[in-house]
Amino acid sequence: GFPLRIISTHNGQNCKYFKFVAAVKEGKLNWSLHTVTIYDAVAQELADKIIGRKLTDEERQAWIDEERANCGDDVTWAQEYCCIAVDEATAFLTYELIESCELDNIEKTLEEITGDLYVGFDVGRKKDLSVITLLEKQEAINYIRRLKIMEKTKFKYQKETLFKCLSHRTFRRACIDATGLGMQLAEEAQDEFGRSRVEEITFTGPVKEELAYGLLRSMQDRNTRLPSQKEIREDLHSVKKTTTAAGNVRFDVEADSTDGHADRFWSIALAVHAAGSVDNTPIYVATRRKRESYNMLRGY
Repeated sequence: GFPLRIISTHNGQNCKYFKFVAAVKEGKLNWSLHTVTIYDAVAQELADKIIGRKLTDEERQAWIDEERANCGDDVTWAQEYCCIAVDEATAFLTYELIESCELDNIEKTLEEITGDLYVGFDVGRKKDLSVITLLEKQEAINYIRRLKIMEKTKFKYQKETLFKCLSHRTFRRACIDATGLGMQLAEEAQDEFGRSRVEEITFTGPVKEELAYGLLRSMQDRNTRLPSQKEIREDLHSVKKTTTAAGNVRFDVEADSTDGHADRFWSIALAVHAAGSVDNTPIYVATRRKRESYNMLRGY
């Protein structure tokens, strides 16, 4: 006999809460719906209570503007502050954002790349794909020239493919997934090409968050350009950002939405991170022994 009150924000249009709200608006549930956005709350003196004095309209607007600036992405602002259910809220990268960064005829072979080359390598073996991203940087723009996809490929051949990329004459820096299976490949790459140019990346929660947001910012600023490919688009869109009860951010993959475990997403994020963390070390010059072995890999 007691009243039941449900207080929530939205999490896309597939969550139960959105369906409750829609049913109330359609008259299918005899519930009372109350909506309070950040603008409503500030108008009702929320900011005044927080700051501890009466604010002018200009000060209230400035307070809202500061909250918006600290919020980050548009999806979070729409849902958590403005009570708007965003259809793609569970996708970290929306289709709109991904497609705005796509270019036709952007791909190049390794041999065709002439600008500074950066590499990202997400390592897999049986369950997940191994993906090497070749990123060419020209005038501060990251062009994703090619994704080398290796499925259930022996580590021997993965190493050969990786070393062929890292021996390119304009290679500058690589970030390699050194979590589990990738540890040995990353160590061997560092031994051959130098620790200053090959960075081991161990995937932890904070590291994944840094990589993911680095890719997001680069795409929002239109500093990263992608091939117009369905596989890449769906892989990038498959990643969801969730927050645990303990307040930790996680990046999960939407089931059955990609052929791997967002392997293209993380490979591209690693390449973008490599391109953004370069320390302008000199172009690497291989020894004669290494140069001869790498020429064999190239087929020269």
